[in-house]
Amino acid sequence: MNKRTREIVALLLLTVLGIVVLAAMAWYIFIGHNWNVAASNIDESIGQMDGYNVILFEGEALPQTEIDRISMSQPMLDDENRGNLKSKGDEVEPNEPVSIEAAASEYRQKGATVFKLHPETPEVYSPPVVLNKNGLTIGVFYADGSMSRLTAQVIAADLKVRGVDFVITIVDDVRLLDIPASSVDIVICNVDEDIPSHGEYHGNAFCVQSPLVGTVQTLIIAPSRVITSKTVTWL
Repeated sequence: MNKRTREIVALLLLTVLGIVVLAAMAWYIFIGHNWNVAASNIDESIGQMDGYNVILFEGEALPQTEIDRISMSQPMLDDENRGNLKSKGDEVEPNEPVSIEAAASEYRQKGATVFKLHPETPEVYSPPVVLNKNGLTIGVFYADGSMSRLTAQVIAADLKVRGVDFVITIVDDVRLLDIPASSVDIVICNVDEDIPSHGEYHGNAFCVQSPLVGTVQTLIIAPSRVITSKTVTWL
């Protein structure tokens, strides 16, 4: 085999290797990750959550019917718009409120380790708070509207250097949803940004927002470190 042939063979091998790597990445993104999420849902449904960590916080957002009621009680310059609001007869009866304590008890019975957060009073996480249970360490800090992205990035990186497994940032400014830091794992948004209850990724961070009053938001960390989320509306 001459030199030119060896070069062609080596190039072909590198090309094949690159295709294999890309295929493996695609498998994880489109199949592997979804399988891990499905596995987490199955484990929760059958009540076998040993090794799982669950982060809970209570909802703060008002339902639209309550916002309408508050609006109706205020003086309005133009009463013509009142006719577009729902009447009392159209309102749907809400479910019984779910308490964070009841949700925590439910998950503990399934074998999960439970962390409870209080993003409604974010000031308690400034300076950052580090929580540790059953070997998992979580660092939580509040990035208020006056905090720059760079400062938030430095705080998150410092928590990682201190050995924190997951860094959670509580924000009330939408500009901080995309903190350019791989150190931030989870973002809890205290403003309405239409983030679905099951969460979504902004860059490297998994983002959720406060649900309605009377419900509890869950962040479930599987043993594989895959994060899922949902809003608990009844137990």
